Amino acid sequence: MSQFEALSRQGKITGILIAFSILGCSAAFELRNPSQDSAGTPLSASEGKHPPVDGPSVLPEEPNPPPPSSPNPSVGGVPRPEDFKGLPWSGPIVAQSGQIIENLHITSVNGRCLTVPAGVTNVIIRNNEIGPCDSDDTDVDTDGIRILEDAHHITIQRNVIHDVSSAVTAYKSQNPIVVDRNFVYNIRGPFYRGQMIQMEEVSGGNTSSKITCNIADGNYGNLWRPEDIINLYGTSGVSEGDRIEIAFNRLRGSSTISQNGSGILVGDGAGGGRIWIHDNVVVNVVNVGISIAGGRSIILERNQIYLNHSKSALGMSVRNYSGNVCENHQVLSNRTFALDFMYQGGLPMHYENLGACSNVEEQGNQFGDPTLGPEIFDKVPSECQ
Repeated sequence: MSQFEALSRQGKITGILIAFSILGCSAAFELRNPSQDSAGTPLSASEGKHPPVDGPSVLPEEPNPPPPSSPNPSVGGVPRPEDFKGLPWSGPIVAQSGQIIENLHITSVNGRCLTVPAGVTNVIIRNNEIGPCDSDDTDVDTDGIRILEDAHHITIQRNVIHDVSSAVTAYKSQNPIVVDRNFVYNIRGPFYRGQMIQMEEVSGGNTSSKITCNIADGNYGNLWRPEDIINLYGTSGVSEGDRIEIAFNRLRGSSTISQNGSGILVGDGAGGGRIWIHDNVVVNVVNVGISIAGGRSIILERNQIYLNHSKSALGMSVRNYSGNVCENHQVLSNRTFALDFMYQGGLPMHYENLGACSNVEEQGNQFGDPTLGPEIFDKVPSECQ
């Protein structure tokens, strides 16, 4: 959400939802156009080591660049940080339409690492280490990747993203944006940033966005101050038959560091909806595991949530925090276990529906499933292998 909106909305959410919501380097660039061969041609390279370039790295503009082919869905599992040791270093990058940005360690000493400007299309960002992006934990503009207005057909796949205010943010962009098989750690905020993925007023397009098979791990690294790990504010899928899909993600918070933030929050803001959230695992985030906060036609299905720590906790909720329409949601075959020690003294808080949203279907759920434990985070879905 924008700073103005974030600040104006502070104070609306109370109780269980407290708030919704480094470098010696050498420079070498391997940004390739689809027309180049599989080896690619470096734009520039240098021997030895020096500080990262403090300016954008871009390809020469091509007239009518061809769109890159879609990534192969069988690209392998989610990478670990150690998988990308020794990549060529790059300073901050400004993407152009038709680019493939891959096999780099992208850093920034001032501001965000990678920007997809307004109107840019058909960009693939894959197999990179992205971060650190600046080191100022008071600066909200130090994202790993920022996607701006009307950019679309952006794929972010198999990257390790770390030491950022937020990993991926999209502001008034269009569907589709695909965020798949990324490993994220050391999210530092500050509020109103602090997300693995934040989509704000993303809509339109010819097919819906996907957020699949990502890992956000608060137990990895030494810094974890997220707001909502995945937040879709005022964001909507293309149609009832083509919803935004949030699936097979594994999200683990850090109750020893983070004070705010939920696992997945959608439907807040005007115009949000047409989202399918299924088969995600959420462990020990502070506040709510998964929440519908407004909007239309959102499905929560087959998610597993385990929250058992010393702070506030609510497994799953359907509650209209948006101040706008909230209707026609489905809560199907989910499993939750959550104990609230901050507000309820350890009482079960597995699910909450206060009736502020109309026409909510609830079937097949196990709220208060005692068989759930923190080990559910370690199971890798077959769809992500």
